[in-house]
Amino acid sequence: MSAIEILAVCGHGVGSGVLAKMTIERALRKAGVPESDYHVEIADIGTANRREIDIYVTTSGFGASIKEWKRERQKLVLVKNLFSDKEMEKALLPVFQEVAASKS
Repeated sequence: MSAIEILAVCGHGVGSGVLAKMTIERALRKAGVPESDYHVEIADIGTANRREIDIYVTTSGFGASIKEWKRERQKLVLVKNLFSDKEMEKALLPVFQEVAASKS
């Protein structure tokens, strides 16, 4: 299976993006997902439209924009708090498993 490409999308793709990336990686590590199975990047909403992304992770404030241009195969995970480990696990893991199953 090729690595699942995840993009954490925030306002400026700097400070909060780094923290969101760390939250995503913690959730996947806690679930026992090997690091070789995923790759997490960060972006601001203006540069987030990327063909290679499998899963976008963001808040509802940016979710509407992403829904306008994301491709059908791309998944969108919306969370209220990008820094909540518990919320991230609950929202991301089922979507990650779905994408992983489709890539295997």
